[in-house]
Amino acid sequence: MSAELLTQDEIDATVRPIEQARCLPGRIYHDDQIYAAEMERIFSREWVAVFPAAKLPRRGDYTTLELAGRPLLFVRDNAGAIRCYSNVCRHRGMQVALGEGNQRAFQCGYHHWTYNLSGELTNAPEMPEMLQCGIALPEIHTSVWQGVVFVNFRDDAPDLHQQLSKLGALLEPWNADTLELLYERPYACDWNWKVMFENGIETYHILGTHRASLEDATPTHISYGAPGDNRNYAEVHLLFDPNAGELFPVDAVVPPLPDLPPWASEKFVYFAIYPNLILSQTPDGLQTYITIPHSSEESTFTWAYITNPDAKESPNYEKFKRAQEDFADLVQGEDEVCCRPVQASMKSGDYLPGPYNQRELSVWAFHRWYVHRIADGTEATATW
Repeated sequence: MSAELLTQDEIDATVRPIEQARCLPGRIYHDDQIYAAEMERIFSREWVAVFPAAKLPRRGDYTTLELAGRPLLFVRDNAGAIRCYSNVCRHRGMQVALGEGNQRAFQCGYHHWTYNLSGELTNAPEMPEMLQCGIALPEIHTSVWQGVVFVNFRDDAPDLHQQLSKLGALLEPWNADTLELLYERPYACDWNWKVMFENGIETYHILGTHRASLEDATPTHISYGAPGDNRNYAEVHLLFDPNAGELFPVDAVVPPLPDLPPWASEKFVYFAIYPNLILSQTPDGLQTYITIPHSSEESTFTWAYITNPDAKESPNYEKFKRAQEDFADLVQGEDEVCCRPVQASMKSGDYLPGPYNQRELSVWAFHRWYVHRIADGTEATATW
């Protein structure tokens, strides 16, 4: 155990049964030493969600981001696979791509070393001998699961599909790999990544925070949490109130996907997939909410919606798209009103870890998972 990060008393208080447990201490939301440990023990070891695969639909489509201090380049290659490379030129370290777009090759802006979509060096001005040296951008493990791209820095990365096999079977009717991107909306957050992730995986706050958006259609008192597979993810169930009417007007809805299970039209289920993905289902697609940390007090929370490819044929499509984007802005805005002062309170020294409500079961499950990564610096232990 790393006593300088979490004390034994703090660990014991969190891993108790939920009725007796207490939340983690406030310093985990702002302490730089803890943040560094998270980057080493979680974000450099676990499968981490980064974006929907539908964001890169064509060969040559690419995007860049930084994760755990490492600049990354994601591209759909000539074979149609999404690959991830270190976005660091093998010559003098300049990033070989910036932002996002579509390219047939990537040329470093510093000395014009050029790499193809397979990451191989294809041009080095005035240094042609370099092309015979097998120089290439280092590749990082990627996996696409349920339409979401994940990355793992470990050489011995486990099989993600096997790790999430139970949930994958549950979501199979959505045929996620066939869905198309409706929108992607990143929100800059001046608070710790866990504040945002935990906020999104419990329903207890809906009765206060989301009265204008969710409480009528999916009231708190009929929502509940479930343990998922007790290891890699937990579940949050928001049941629709049959007396509340529709969440969206009928002219802002597109045709549903065929052959979905009955429960898909009875509730939203939010799957909290550790460490940073929330995934929920709709009758016409899937929504993803991905948290990317930047520092102990900064993160980005990105909403995205992948939907039925036939949706574009619906006369309601444009209104549907606008309604979904507006709803994302509304809900995120409501959450920001709470997340920002929560971050300030965690730094104040006045926060004493409180109990969990039963509707916060997913937060408690995440905290148990988190403790066994941070306290031990290893995979889950026998006591998990």
